[in-house]
Order: sequence, then C-alpha cells, then structure tokens
Amino acid sequence: MTLMLSQSEATVAAVIPTSGRESVVDAVRSALGQSRPPDVVVVATAERNLARVRELLADHIDNIQIEVTNIDKPTGGFLRKLGTDSIDCDWYAFLDDDDQWLPTKLGRQLVYAEECGLDVASSSLLVSGPDSVGDKPIPGTTYSEGDSVSEYLFAGRTLRVDRPLLHTSTLLVSREAIEEVNWDPGLSVHQDWDLVLRLDDAGFKIGQSRDPLTHVATGTSGSMSATNKWASSLEWWKNSKHLMSDRSSADFLYSQVLRYALRERSREGIQSVMLAAKRSCRPSWSAILIGLTGCAPRSVFEKAMVRDARTR
Repeated sequence: MTLMLSQSEATVAAVIPTSGRESVVDAVRSALGQSRPPDVVVVATAERNLARVRELLADHIDNIQIEVTNIDKPTGGFLRKLGTDSIDCDWYAFLDDDDQWLPTKLGRQLVYAEECGLDVASSSLLVSGPDSVGDKPIPGTTYSEGDSVSEYLFAGRTLRVDRPLLHTSTLLVSREAIEEVNWDPGLSVHQDWDLVLRLDDAGFKIGQSRDPLTHVATGTSGSMSATNKWASSLEWWKNSKHLMSDRSSADFLYSQVLRYALRERSREGIQSVMLAAKRSCRPSWSAILIGLTGCAPRSVFEKAMVRDARTR
C-alpha cells in the first residue's frame, strides 16, 4: 500500500522516554520536523537527568513538554506511561531516544491507521549499527492483520536480523487502546512485545505497513532496555505465556531465555529453562539454534544475523 500524507484532524502525541543521552536531540528534532507535526512532543525522564535533558534540548525547550518522575532509574515503560498519562490525545506515537522518524512517518501512519480502521499501526524500519543490512527495510515479512501476534513474533524464530518485529519506535496507538492496555511500568525487558501481545489479546486491531518510516539504531550504549538477564526474561515468559500459542511459547523459551542463560554462563538459568521446557511443546530447530548461539560471543551472533539477512 502506498500511503499519502494525512489530512486528519485527530490529535497526536509523540512520547519520547530518555535517560539523557545526546541522541535524544536528534530524536526530538525528527518528531518536531514531521510533515504532519504532532500536536505535542512529550519527553519523559527521571528527575536526576532533568538538568542534562534541559541542557541538551535547550534549542527546542519551547516546543516540547517535559514530564519528570522522582524514581531514580525508571524503566522505559514507566516513562512511556508517564508520557501518555500526561496528555489527552487521539493517538500516541512512541519514539526511543536513540531512534529517529523519517519526515513523513506520522502523516503516512495516520492515513494507514484510519483507512484500515486500526487501533495500533506499525511499520517497517531501517537499521544502523551492528545489525545494519544497509538500505534494506526490515522486517522481511510484515505482520498480517488478524494473525496471532505471538506466532508472528516468536514461532519459527530465526537468526536473521530481518526477522519479524513490531518495534516500539514504529508504534502508533489509539487513545482507546492505550487507556485499556498501557505500558507495564515495572517491566525491564521485552516491553514492546509485552504491549503488543496484550493489545492483541484485548482484541485491538493491529496492522503493519511495508513502508520504512523509522530509523532505528542498534548497539547503542545507555539503553534503558539493554539487558541480557535470563531471570527477567524467564519471569516475563511465565507471566505472559498464556498470551502465546504453545509453539511460540516454546520457541521464545529457547531463542530468548536459553540464549541469555548460556551467555551469562548461568547453570541455574540453563536448569530453569530445561525444567520449564519439559512442560512446553517441542521447540523448532531454528529456536534451538538461536538458543545455542548464547555459547558464542555476541559479536559472532550479530555477524551471523546480518550475513543471513543480506543473502535474502
């Protein structure tokens, strides 16, 4: 589908959580520079980072709304929820502080969401950093409306960097959806997966266009979501497996939790995965393979992902 710019009168809030990284300047600039500008740009941060954020965004301070929490190290989900709770709009668009929107992102997504009657709109994206595949948009296969989100994200998961995704910085979510299913403020891992799985379970209509509308950076330092903790991933799986098919649940357990446990050389983690696996269905061979890459350095894993994606 070729998307045109939106003439919608719907109001849109851009919500950007930040820990005070310099990249937040480019993120905010990309939000303010939209051909269809957001009605408000909300930057959410911890009080300990406020002076730094104000200094970085001094040139844009009159065009943004800053929301602050006194929690010392809030999760990205906490800050996104803080942002959505601070403003009443028809749509909420989320942008991580190391990513950028292409200039027509909001306008094209609004058209897509309204024409297709969506509650949640995502898009393809372009990547820079260790996982870069040049100008090739990812994912290779976009989500088809009405399919199981868990099957799309996890079942038959592969090593390819262009594997299925519904990335935070591509999401545009309606007020009705965010009022019922908001970000989990206490979750430190898998925040975007958690949100879209719960939105799908609640019956909200999700779509993903093929247009690459967001530029995502990988391998950046200081990310609030950067973690390889198997225990947090396993705990999320235990709390969320009821939202997954048996196949996608087993594949997640091996491709994510086992990989983390092996990378951390955690005997407890490996044993916990094996115990949980006994109660799950058989995982795919591709999920097992991803899990075993935890035995190798992360750089080897990243190179394998990129090389495989570039050959397709």
